[in-house]
Amino acid sequence: MPPVYPRCHCDGFQFFLDLPRELRDNVYRFLVADLPSRVFVSSRMPLSALVLQPDTLPSISFVSKRLQSESVLIYLQRTRFIFDDMFPRTVEHGVQPLEAFLHRFDRGFESIRMLTFHNVSRFGSARLPDDRSPATFITRCTGLRDLVIQFRFSYLLHFEVVDEEMDVEPRVRLLKKSEIRDRWGLDGLFEMEKLKSVRFKCAVARWHMEDYKFESADEIVENLSEVIKEGFEEHGRLLTWSVEAGLPS
Repeated sequence: MPPVYPRCHCDGFQFFLDLPRELRDNVYRFLVADLPSRVFVSSRMPLSALVLQPDTLPSISFVSKRLQSESVLIYLQRTRFIFDDMFPRTVEHGVQPLEAFLHRFDRGFESIRMLTFHNVSRFGSARLPDDRSPATFITRCTGLRDLVIQFRFSYLLHFEVVDEEMDVEPRVRLLKKSEIRDRWGLDGLFEMEKLKSVRFKCAVARWHMEDYKFESADEIVENLSEVIKEGFEEHGRLLTWSVEAGLPS
């Protein structure tokens, strides 16, 4: 026989919201356990400011505003958002609807725990901190625990034009540590108190090594590694971090 509850004339449980919040959160975790744990943000897969993507949110999120506001926060905590290129189309069709969705909840941005950015052309800007960049979104996610940044090789290079009239190839060198600090806008990242893991990944083509005469892939990310290390140490942050440069197999 189904359980019988006082004042209840059905086979279900009508007093779910009377349970302690900790128990309700456990129910939400059970309901989202079988849902996709990754959401891709790109111009090719538009997001909705109401439902993100079809069949993404748990069904209980559509029962009432109260249940939605609680269950969505649990959903955000266990979901990794994966961003495509931060081009204008991606921002317009992907990032902006996601931001509109998160704005609907009191702790929307704070509830995000995992982020990945692919093919990043630049992390941020120390000169233009409010410019549209991964750093702009990342630093708003104050509860972030795990971050992966896959960036473009050219983001670590400085091109110096020698003589435009003679059509001479520009000189290419790696950015100095001071230039990385000035251009990358990393201070906000170093200040994120709940961050536990950060991985910077750079894919280097073999022709990059040959054309620019680099001896090893590790040489390419050496200055960035030192900037990351020094930045977290200066802010007293103890966490797992890595900067990787790999050649395709």
